[in-house]
This record gives sequence, structure tokens and C-alpha cells, in this order.
Amino acid sequence: MSHPRWLALALIALALAAASWALGPAWQQWRAHPQPLHKLAQQRQAMQLQQQEVEALRKKPIPSPFEAQTLIHALSKQHFGSTPIGLPDQGLQVQLNGVNAERLALGWQEIRAQTSARVVRVDLTASGPLWSGTLVFKLAQKP
Repeated sequence: MSHPRWLALALIALALAAASWALGPAWQQWRAHPQPLHKLAQQRQAMQLQQQEVEALRKKPIPSPFEAQTLIHALSKQHFGSTPIGLPDQGLQVQLNGVNAERLALGWQEIRAQTSARVVRVDLTASGPLWSGTLVFKLAQKP
């Protein structure tokens, strides 16, 4: 092997060694990258779903106060076994007595979904798997 070829091969080997040494941390970072990227993609997807839910809620018509009160009365009776009491300037108070968590969550969610009312006060206590206390719903106002 002639001297210039040997020198060229040595320089190429030295350049490759230096490049691998310099790029080693970057290579490790790149290899570890898929997991954080996957997590970010999942978070992005969850945020897009939440944005779609918000848009759907914004487009949903808000029932009149009379319709909302009628729905809350019916849903409270169905899920909680009681009818709400109107509180001036505060909303509708629903008294719960021994309601299981599943019925509580389902009733709360249905009232929110069908009337756009929101809970403004919660005073609940658990006794084993059953919940008792009060929820106060405030009716949504049309913009």
C-alpha cells in the first residue's frame, strides 16, 4: 500500500472516530426520543378531543330556564330520588340521601349535558359506598 493511500485511510478512520465520539450523545438522545414523542402525541390527541368537546358544548343550544328546571327536576328524581328546591339567586338545590357513586356521577353528568347547568356548591359526605348531602346547580345563562 502506498504512503498517500495509507495516510488517506488513516485520516478517514480518524474522522469517523471523531464523528462517532462527537455524535454519540446525540445518537443516544435520538434513540431515547421515541418514548417522549409518543407521550407528547398522546397528550396532543387528548387536547384535540377536549377542544372538540368544547366546540360541541359551545354550539349546543342552552334551554330556557323553565325547560332547564323541568329537566333538572326529572333527572334529580330519576337519579337521586329527590326533587330540587329553588333557592333565590343561587340555583336549584338537590338533596341526596344514600346515593351510590355511579348514580351520582351519571345524574350529575346528565344534568350538565342536558341543561348546561353547573354545580356551584357541593356538600357531600360518604357513608361506605353511598353519598348524602346537597348539590346546588346554577342554570346557564344565554349569551
